[in-house]
Amino acid sequence: MNNLYYIVNTNLSLVKNKLEELNSSQQYEITYYDYPDKNIQEVIEELDTINFLVPHKMIVLTSSTFLATSIKKKDEKELEPLLKYIKNPNPDHILVFVTDKLYEKNKIVTELKKQAKLLKVETDIKDIIKKAIAGYKYDEDFIKTLLDYTNNDIDLSLSEVEKLKILKIDEKELTKEDVIASVRRNIDDSDQVFFTLIDHIINKNIKRSLEIYQDLKKSNIEETKIIATLASQLRLMYQVKCLEGATDQQIANRLKVKLYPVKKARERAYSYSKKQLAKLLKDLFDIDFQIKTSTIDKSLAIEMFIYNQK
Repeated sequence: MNNLYYIVNTNLSLVKNKLEELNSSQQYEITYYDYPDKNIQEVIEELDTINFLVPHKMIVLTSSTFLATSIKKKDEKELEPLLKYIKNPNPDHILVFVTDKLYEKNKIVTELKKQAKLLKVETDIKDIIKKAIAGYKYDEDFIKTLLDYTNNDIDLSLSEVEKLKILKIDEKELTKEDVIASVRRNIDDSDQVFFTLIDHIINKNIKRSLEIYQDLKKSNIEETKIIATLASQLRLMYQVKCLEGATDQQIANRLKVKLYPVKKARERAYSYSKKQLAKLLKDLFDIDFQIKTSTIDKSLAIEMFIYNQK
């Protein structure tokens, strides 16, 4: 096993799954640190310290933003010890860097590519689910319905898969009906459910869009809140699309928002053009204007907005 790895993927759930797989023999105690909350000197000191509980450590430095851009003058002094460590790592421990992209002219990246091993992380959620249900019969409707009900949340999807596998352990077959009967539709994560609703609206899946909208209403989420949240998510997706060359952290800093929403917006905006997002945002502003300046029913206005995308 190598002593240095790097991962170009910031989905922490997927990263953790990959590292647990790497550490299948459980020889390493895995600890996650979010840079810059944990500074480089502290990380190196820990890597140079003997571990008493488990013989070896695996330290994972998430949000390694210093790999995604050129190194600023003010950061050179802090990062110099890291460069030295990469050239001569502690053979008893493992250091893993997690970043959303690599800046090829960065001298740490150059050295990392010489000394470290790239860990490729599976990013297709459907493939991950298929691996989890190996040995069971299923069809694409099962996976599609599961992802609809969990709003593409990988952790929740895998958790529900384990429950369904136990329920169907005798038949060894998973169906769409099993999901409908046993999985509670996830509408607790408002960011995720609104991103999913946007997906269905853009893809002209009117039936599914209306189902999610009705679920939101059943959860006592007011129409004005639905419109405002949809507008907020679409605006962020559009802004991220316009700033595609920047890292997630750079976008978050520029827009003065938290990092997680930016990451989710980038994931969702990837498949759509700026023109598609701009049109949807304009249509949404139009119905908001209609609601505020006329007697049109709010619920009817949102339904018309969904229908008009076909």
